Amino acid sequence: MSATDHGTEQGAGPAEPERTVDYRTLVEQIPAITYTEIHDGTAAAGQRTTYVSPQVTRILGYTPSEFLADPQLWRKLRHPADRAKVLAAERTAEVTRQPFHAEYRMFARDGRLLWFRDDAVIVEHGAGGTYWQGVMFDITAEKLAEEQAAAAERRYRSLVETLPAVVYVDRLDERASNVYTSPYSERLLGYSSEDWNADPDLWVKILHPDDRDRAMAAQIEHVETGEPYDQVYRLVARDGRIVWVRDMAVVVHDDDGTPLYSQGFLLDITAQKEAELALQEALERERMRAGRASLA
Repeated sequence: MSATDHGTEQGAGPAEPERTVDYRTLVEQIPAITYTEIHDGTAAAGQRTTYVSPQVTRILGYTPSEFLADPQLWRKLRHPADRAKVLAAERTAEVTRQPFHAEYRMFARDGRLLWFRDDAVIVEHGAGGTYWQGVMFDITAEKLAEEQAAAAERRYRSLVETLPAVVYVDRLDERASNVYTSPYSERLLGYSSEDWNADPDLWVKILHPDDRDRAMAAQIEHVETGEPYDQVYRLVARDGRIVWVRDMAVVVHDDDGTPLYSQGFLLDITAQKEAELALQEALERERMRAGRASLA
């Protein structure tokens, strides 16, 4: 072979040494548990673990040797409520020869309950058996965050849906197209959350004719300027009742300052308004009587 073949012709540097990959180091350093199993027959029988990476000790507190010595240790450590689900996924994978996927909980040696996402590919092993190669990711932090977010959502939903006010989220358009309306709307106005979602023009339709132009002009200004919306006007309920409301809303922005939607609430001030009108009428009648008395 010539010097050119060796990459040492004049002007060329020495040939780079061949690079090799230490796959064992790679597998045993990633932040996950890798494993291989022999499955002979069905998933319920003949399962034998042939390799477990050392990360299992750090994550679960059990050594690879313990898993190799006890083929049932995986199942013993799974949360009882998840065992049937995982077994069903194993059987499906065995029958279809499709990749296995499951999320489940396992008990660590110290009693902690951990969540895992387990993914495995299935390779034909011969004589009807299968060879599984899998990886388990600890997703406990992710699951806890999901549970905390769900719990917070339940708390806020309960709060919003029990308030004596109509809470809403609208798109930033001139007719205040609805995204969400709390259930109190049905009690106050006779229109359900579904009614609001089904008809983008419902708010405009039930505005009292004498208040419509003013309320809509304020809505346009709210959308165009992003300034808070604060109006008192009348709505016509489904049964024909006139309901006075105070409507207050703000524009919500994302982290970059982009306006996303308008959120606000309607307070029923009908009793207050009726009392004010009754007082005004009484005062007007008193002024008229006083005027007539002064002319007598």
